[in-house]
Amino acid sequence: MNVGLFLILPALGGYWFLIKCHRTNHQIARGIGYHVLFQASAAGGVIFGVAHLIVLIIHNYFPQVKTAWQALIPYPFADTVALGVLLSLALPFVCNRIWSEADSAQRAAVKSGDLVELKIRESFEKERFVEITLRTGKVYIGRALINRVANISEPYVSLIPTASGYRNKDTQELELTNYYDTVIKETNFDYTDFQIVILKSEIVSIRLFDPETYLLFQRDKNRRRRARR
Repeated sequence: MNVGLFLILPALGGYWFLIKCHRTNHQIARGIGYHVLFQASAAGGVIFGVAHLIVLIIHNYFPQVKTAWQALIPYPFADTVALGVLLSLALPFVCNRIWSEADSAQRAAVKSGDLVELKIRESFEKERFVEITLRTGKVYIGRALINRVANISEPYVSLIPTASGYRNKDTQELELTNYYDTVIKETNFDYTDFQIVILKSEIVSIRLFDPETYLLFQRDKNRRRRARR
């Protein structure tokens, strides 16, 4: 068997396993260059090493299988390569029965220190809006969209806003000025037409937002203002 093919197949098999397995695909998506190549080669080396061990056991206990295989494909280590490829293809789906994509994404975000990603995923789990404040003082409230695994390392977040406004320069209180629900109901626009993309580097703060709690604070603030008059 061609030596180059024997060397490259474990790396390809390892890469397939890493990008398809929920436990590892987020880390690989965040990786770059030689780090990914090294991880893929290491994973492939382990998988093909296990394949070779299984082949040796089969040859030892079932020599007739070895004889039949060599008669069919008379190349050294061809059986190891074939089994290694099969294991690389199948193992991710076995592992995904154990580790869910959501838990793996959470783990990857914690490991990388991506607090914005953590908060967005929390909003999905609790089915809540998020409030994003930008460096400019602009504030958006809406439903954040989780990036797909292949794009999880992108330095931005996508948001479908339901309201927007700004923070008062003096008090830093939230002032909402635009309500997209009203516009959508009076036009032919859809919520997705207002989707915005925000660079994570422009985000000053992000937190969960509850409209009812916001209204309670507003009522209390107005009550205190009237009391001072």
